[in-house]
Amino acid sequence: MKRYRIVSSPMSDAVPEAVIAHFGWEDNGYRPYASARLSFWNGNLCLRMICREDDPLIRWHGGPEAEAWRDSCLEFFLMPGGTDRYLNLEMNAGGGYRCEVGTGRGDRIFCDVFAEGGKPAATVGDGFWQVDAILSPGKILALTGAPAFRALRGNFYKCGDDTAFPHFGMWHPIETPEPDFHVPAFFGELILPEESSAADGGVDLDRINALARKQKTLGLSPAEKEEQRQLRAAYLLAVRAQLTGILDNTYLEYPDGERVKLRKKDNV
Repeated sequence: MKRYRIVSSPMSDAVPEAVIAHFGWEDNGYRPYASARLSFWNGNLCLRMICREDDPLIRWHGGPEAEAWRDSCLEFFLMPGGTDRYLNLEMNAGGGYRCEVGTGRGDRIFCDVFAEGGKPAATVGDGFWQVDAILSPGKILALTGAPAFRALRGNFYKCGDDTAFPHFGMWHPIETPEPDFHVPAFFGELILPEESSAADGGVDLDRINALARKQKTLGLSPAEKEEQRQLRAAYLLAVRAQLTGILDNTYLEYPDGERVKLRKKDNV
């Protein structure tokens, strides 16, 4: 099984690449260079994907329901440990995206997994295009039902079903007779940085508890008090993000079958 180590840093071109080097199924010789980067920073999962491709096909815009896979598309699938539900995020060069969660190809619901200001943002340059997104671990936990943001598995893809040369590229090879990215059995390991303690939205609960115990017995130094303040603030942010993830994907269903998404009140 392939492994990718997520670093603890802001997103930049210095973050290690996971190269999408395996092309299968309808291999017509079109194999554009594509890669992905992941970093863990400020309690969020930062994603950057890039493709060296001229004139990427862009027809779909907005999200989360865009059929981005039909255009020139880069995709990220993610499954935390302890659940059979996984996320698929599919993005084109215009910032159009499809974001869903479920247990398989036929069991998907549209969702929002982004941190504030973190929806996919695309850039098209001379001979390349890239897309950046920032994902909220709290929202991912709420949607997947995973007990913690640990033991991550996933895959990165490059495709373009309706392009002049349909192609199916992947980071971790998939061995199925027909094109299918929705196969968690072929996800690789995504290893979080040890220092981030990314479970529970990036908060080190063991350290919070250790400081609380010491506060009751020996007392804390000024530096430890500041560390405790910062850890507690980060924990509250993580809890709020998880609750927001639940509410952002909650619908009211009326007797006639109409489903209405809950909306945040103004000025709240």
